[in-house]
Amino acid sequence: MTAVSEALFFSGYKFDALIESIRAGQKWQKIKQLLGENNLSNDTEYRIAASLQQAVYQVSEYNHLEEHGNVVWSVIFNPEGNLIASASADKTIKLWSRDGKLQKTLTDHTDGVSRISFSSDGKYLA
Repeated sequence: MTAVSEALFFSGYKFDALIESIRAGQKWQKIKQLLGENNLSNDTEYRIAASLQQAVYQVSEYNHLEEHGNVVWSVIFNPEGNLIASASADKTIKLWSRDGKLQKTLTDHTDGVSRISFSSDGKYLA
C-alpha cells in the first residue's frame, strides 16, 4: 500500500508522496472496517504511518495563495503557465503571478464565482 508513496518520495515528488500516503491510510481504514481489526497485521499500519510521517516532515509549502474572503471554487493556470486565476464564493476572481504574488482582483460580480477558464490564447478569462 505504501510502495507508490515511497517511490514518489525518493523520486523527489514529496507532495505527491504525501497525497499517496493519505490515500493509503484511507484505504487501510476501509479494509479495517470490512475485515475487522483483529484479523489484520499491524505491520501494514506501521508502514503506512511511517510513510505518512516521512512525507509530512519533508513537504514544504512553496506558494500559498491567501487573499479570498471565502471558499475558493476554481483555480486555473493560463495557457502560458505564468498566471493563475482563482474564483471564489466571495464574488471575486484574483489573478496571481506564478510565484504567488497577487496581481489583480476582479470585482463587481453579483454572486460567487464558481468556475473560470482562460481562452486558448490566454487573452480572455470567462
